[in-house]
Amino acid sequence: MSSLKQRIHEWNQYNKNINKLNELTKQYKEKRDIIENSILDFIEQNNLKNTTIKFDNNNIFYKMNECLPPLSIKLIREILDEVLKKEDSEKILIYIENKRKLNKKINRSLKTKEIKKERKK
Repeated sequence: MSSLKQRIHEWNQYNKNINKLNELTKQYKEKRDIIENSILDFIEQNNLKNTTIKFDNNNIFYKMNECLPPLSIKLIREILDEVLKKEDSEKILIYIENKRKLNKKINRSLKTKEIKKERKK
């Protein structure tokens, strides 16, 4: 039993360290994003979109990407309703949802939840 206790303690320490690092990373990303947006604004305002900036052995350049929205059941329903009869689209949606349920995966993990101290009444 002490081996289990020791492994839980070790796992918990790693988990705490990861959470601290994730929080620090989040803060860094927020600061980076603020600076990045100001640089992007400057580039756009000064018509420098096609300029490559050499800095610290890196090429930094302006890039725009288009992102497609996620393929959701709602979107599929809207499309099917536009091209098929309502009952046909419903049959297809039911089939898709059933197929998704058959292909679901189970993920195992340990979770932590802080124990709240009881309030005095």
